[in-house]
Amino acid sequence: MELEHTSVLALAPESRVTTTLDKTLQGSVLVLIQFDVCEEIRLDDLRDIFGARRQEASFKHAAPGYVRYERPPVVERIEPLVLETGERLDAQIKYYDYGVVSVVFELPFSGDWETLVRLASRWVWDTDFASLAQKIATQKLERARPTRNG
Repeated sequence: MELEHTSVLALAPESRVTTTLDKTLQGSVLVLIQFDVCEEIRLDDLRDIFGARRQEASFKHAAPGYVRYERPPVVERIEPLVLETGERLDAQIKYYDYGVVSVVFELPFSGDWETLVRLASRWVWDTDFASLAQKIATQKLERARPTRNG
């Protein structure tokens, strides 16, 4: 099954990134791959199949009550991914009711900007995150088939 995807490589939001006086960054590097898989995913059925939890919206600052998910995504932690370089990335998959699945890889990071730029460059050119995420999504979606419409 070939899934259409969108990829993003980003430094985690400022709330999770700190800079010390010696210009050391601390936070996480995130890789987000999204797949448009169907018209609708029945999240309640999916929770029953996976025993997964609901994802509530979280913001850096208090948000108004009207800023929320109408139907929060289902989040499932998956086995950490170990790259050929030995880097170990935490991973999770999110299922959205509008038929989108996202796979998120997270690497805790501590270093300077130059190290971060080298890491991001290496990941962009040498690591096929889309292929890795597609394998994970395809496997998980096979189990979730009864919850998909369209």
